[in-house]
Amino acid sequence: MTVAAVARPHSRRLVLSGGAVFMLSATLVHAGNYAFNVILGRQLGPALFSELSLIVTLLLVLTFVASTVQTTATRYVALGVESPAELHRWLLRVLRPASGAVAISLALSAPWLAGAFRLSSPLPLLLLAAGIPVYLSQAVHRGVVQGQERFGRLAGSYQAEMSVRLIAGVGLVAAGFSVAGATTALVVSFAASWLVVKQTVPTAGRPPIGVRHEVWTFARSAALLLAGETLISHGDLIIAKLSLDPETAGAYAAVSLIGRLTLLGSWPVVAFIFPIAARRRAGGEPSGRLLAGAVAVVGGGSLLLTVAALAGSEQILELAFGSDYVAAAPWLGPYVVATGCFAVARTVFAYHLARGIRTGARLALAGGVLEVAALSLLHGSPGTLVWVQVAVGLSLLTVAIGWHLSGPRPTAVSSNTKGI
Repeated sequence: MTVAAVARPHSRRLVLSGGAVFMLSATLVHAGNYAFNVILGRQLGPALFSELSLIVTLLLVLTFVASTVQTTATRYVALGVESPAELHRWLLRVLRPASGAVAISLALSAPWLAGAFRLSSPLPLLLLAAGIPVYLSQAVHRGVVQGQERFGRLAGSYQAEMSVRLIAGVGLVAAGFSVAGATTALVVSFAASWLVVKQTVPTAGRPPIGVRHEVWTFARSAALLLAGETLISHGDLIIAKLSLDPETAGAYAAVSLIGRLTLLGSWPVVAFIFPIAARRRAGGEPSGRLLAGAVAVVGGGSLLLTVAALAGSEQILELAFGSDYVAAAPWLGPYVVATGCFAVARTVFAYHLARGIRTGARLALAGGVLEVAALSLLHGSPGTLVWVQVAVGLSLLTVAIGWHLSGPRPTAVSSNTKGI
């Protein structure tokens, strides 16, 4: 199995059309996911909503390996592997024991985690553990579809996940099943998404050892980037749940949910440019305008949300979650500034990773470790948590811009695969 100099079967117009559908779909998905959180935040109240927020955060932390696998599959399929079935089946085979280990570890540690995070029951953690293998399996299928630039089918997967999560979550919580019901909705939504994106993979052997080595090398770099993203995006929520009382932690989770709109908004942009940047790198095509456009979209959206948060934080929180959350309004504006800085930085890092430049992944991880370390020392109040993130976000954005302007170069193309 080698990677060919990429000649895509899709026309540029078809790719852009699919990308537009995907972007529109991502907007609807984000709206549906926010409706899920907002409605359940009102139904559950701050204390129980903090428990649900923790479940979602643990899902994202524990399954960052899914994003690593999806990113890896995306890049190598985009580069034009001669036998994608080999790569597809091999990744599924490698992922099964990993997903089983994560699920079993979470299930065994559920009683301890429930006590440490002051959860009313370990049942939601056990339910989440049951859904992890399906969640991780769909990552491989999504990665292959994304690498093929089949953005319509990729969008359908996320639409199915959001729709089932919203309908089942609201219904189960209204029926009295509380956080366990919401977690059940999450697990069922994983299965719905998997059914949409799943592809039948013909029997195939393993890729040659040289290719496997290069895939593992790239996957490690992707894992560094995604680990940094996870620490920055969700580490503060875990520290807040450990250090703040339940009511305050729930209000902080509401602020975080709104503040992370900038990060969520940058995700479809990065998902769209990633396979294109990889393919253009393999074909020797320039892609500087691709990054410039992505940064303009992400930065512009972050700026608009920052202005809105600074001008009307109380109104936003009351409209979204109700009067119980209004006391958290002073934290919203600075929180949006912090996440906006990171959204732009992660766009730069992800673009260069697609082109085979791994330094940005290490910078992202360093930023994540720095943030968690600082928050572990400085967590006396929600305001302190937020301003520490502002300092780290501004620092990481400055580093990302300086590093990009220095002209980082891709690593050398090996004899086994091109574009690595």
